[in-house]
Amino acid sequence: MRDMQTFMETQQKQLLKKFHTLLNKCGIGQDGKEAILASYGVESSRDLTAKELLDICDKLSMRANKALAEMNKWRNRVIAAISAYHMEMGEEMFQKKYEECTETEKEQRRKYARGTAKKASKGKDFYDLTVKELQGLYGTFTKNAKFARNVNEMRHKDFLNKRTCPN
Repeated sequence: MRDMQTFMETQQKQLLKKFHTLLNKCGIGQDGKEAILASYGVESSRDLTAKELLDICDKLSMRANKALAEMNKWRNRVIAAISAYHMEMGEEMFQKKYEECTETEKEQRRKYARGTAKKASKGKDFYDLTVKELQGLYGTFTKNAKFARNVNEMRHKDFLNKRTCPN
């Protein structure tokens, strides 16, 4: 039990060090640090849990690494575009609003979208795609989702016209 406690203490110390290093790397001063801590309801970084520290460090790392932030921005856009495409195509998994999904359902959607991106990129792993490749996928799926939406609207209008206009 003591070994586990020592491990957790060591991990906490490492995360605290990383937190302060990233604050400096991002150019965040004392006021910024206090604002971050206040958003987690604490006054000292020592009062943060390991999970909270990991969350903050991930956000600060993204800010510190603009290229990674750009890559993640395009990954999220591609997932959203592919999800919109699947929704317009009537796939059951994508019919519920994203905000209404459980965390498990959200992860299933993201996984399905990443799989679709892999197929569309001829088997290249989603996380190995370049920004240019992600931009291409985003454009393709955005265009296809719009096309599918237009077709669905046209079909719906035709259906309504047939119901209201006698032949």
